[in-house]
Amino acid sequence: MEESALMAAYAAAWVEVDLGRGTFVFPPVARGAPPRIPSLLAPEGFVITAYNPGSVRLEEAENRRRHDELRARLVEGRYTRFDAVGHDGVGTWREPSFAVVGAPVMEVLALAREFSQNAIYEWGDGIWRIVTIAPSR
Repeated sequence: MEESALMAAYAAAWVEVDLGRGTFVFPPVARGAPPRIPSLLAPEGFVITAYNPGSVRLEEAENRRRHDELRARLVEGRYTRFDAVGHDGVGTWREPSFAVVGAPVMEVLALAREFSQNAIYEWGDGIWRIVTIAPSR
């Protein structure tokens, strides 16, 4: 997929975060920041996935293995995390992810690079945006 089309797909995605007592839905980035973010997710955080590195579709078993590995890395870092899923809103694409609170941005970016991701989502202080990942040198 061409980079501009890929970024448009990221900007149009919905992200649902399982808070345990309900679900919080981040609207597509193209619509702007959500008006209120639940206190469990405050004041800032990120959404990261290990699925489909470099936007190349992998078999479900390999994606699940990568997801479990990312979960283990987040547990190891002692970061607060919530299960999340990114989707296109019409049911043709769903990608399990994690909403992460309390992790330093540089650590999240390093994990994104390690798992060959093109981008992560970031929220905080009125922001809901896509952060592109520069490839490792």
